Order: sequence, then C-alpha cells, then structure tokens
Amino acid sequence: MKKILLLGCLSIILISCSSDDSVPLSETDDLLGLWKLTEWNTETAFDINNDGIANTNLLEEIDCLDNETITFNSSNTAFVDTSSSIDIEVFVETGTTDSFVFDVDCDFETDSFVLNWNRTENQVFLIEEDFEDEPLIAQIDGNTLTFTLNDALVVYDDNFEVEFTEDFTIVYTKQE
Repeated sequence: MKKILLLGCLSIILISCSSDDSVPLSETDDLLGLWKLTEWNTETAFDINNDGIANTNLLEEIDCLDNETITFNSSNTAFVDTSSSIDIEVFVETGTTDSFVFDVDCDFETDSFVLNWNRTENQVFLIEEDFEDEPLIAQIDGNTLTFTLNDALVVYDDNFEVEFTEDFTIVYTKQE
C-alpha cells in the first residue's frame, strides 16, 4: 500500500462567535425545525461498498450515518443527535492511482449535544461555547443546509506526508 487516507468522525465540533450579526427570528422561520443529514460529499468518487458504482456522496456507499439530525429551536439553540460515528482508512495500492482499498469502522453509539446558533441572511453559524476558534458556517438555500469543511479529507503517503487534500460538503435537508 502506498498512500493512506484518514477521515475523522463525523461528529461536528463547533466553536464560538459573536451574535451581533444575527437577524430577528421572524426572518429565520425557515431554519426552525428538524434537518436530516442527506449528503456527505467528497470531490473524488469512491466505491467503498464494492458494488461497482463509485459515488462522491459517501452516504450512498456506507450505512453508518443514516440517522444524523439537527433540530433548530426559536431560542437560538440547536440539538444535534447522532447515532454513529465513522472512521475510514483508504489505501491506494502500490503502483496504481485509482485502486482503493477501504477499512471502514462504524461506531453505533447514540450521542446528543446542544449548540447555539446565529444567522446572517443565508449563513448559519453553529457555536459551541467551550471553544474559541471560528464557528462552523453553513449556507442555507431553501430546504438545504450545506457545510463545507475545507481540506477535511487528507491523503498521506507512506511517510505520512500529505499527498493531497479535498473538501467535504455535508448537506442536511429540512424534514416536513
């Protein structure tokens, strides 16, 4: 095996920001309610389940993350419910550029936590008060909430030097 790709848990770690830019609740009614994880996209298509079909939406390839939700409340709190986390190792076979071998480890353990949220027009800021870094920012467009995690997918070589990185795009869809 020549290269190793490590993906961390899907558990969203969120951090604090100021609430000075939030808009009045009447303008955020479309955000309130239950949102379900529907896409976990990479730039490169993978065939993790070995069915002969590669997908950029990893939820089409694995069944670990089927019940992940975020519920936004009018009190500017969001409840995140997770039923699993996942670690994926992807190995590129020596001498190839596209022959991947996958090691998928699903941990089916329920977890819930509360976050604060703020909103400015089409951006939603998810905030964990215990952290002091930048907030996780999502774009809201109709019934989709999209988070882009820059360089979250990292491919290493045998010496654990970075070969390349890709962005993850995580999409939640509003449930009726």
